[in-house]
Amino acid sequence: MVTSKLIIARMYLGSWFWVDAISNLPLGGGYSLLKGLRLLRFPRILLRWAYLGYSTKVLNVFKLTLSITTSGHFVACIFYMIARQEGHLPENWTSKQVSERSERASEL
Repeated sequence: MVTSKLIIARMYLGSWFWVDAISNLPLGGGYSLLKGLRLLRFPRILLRWAYLGYSTKVLNVFKLTLSITTSGHFVACIFYMIARQEGHLPENWTSKQVSERSERASEL
């Protein structure tokens, strides 16, 4: 086990530091996709949980649930992107959502 703070810092700077640093920047717009880099840390967390003695069955169910939820989210994002780019009628669900956001912003 490594206990030297200097060695730990060097190892961290050479591996996960940049992923953690970029994913924690307060970015907006198209750069908010960079926040998805946080998902790269997830396998490392699961390995640590397994090392600490958590049940592998519980971890597998958790991974499956997270995978299904993440996949559903990405599919929904793709549907939203397609609907916004095709320029449907103003009754489109994406147009209503944008108009509601602009109304809330004008109230502030």
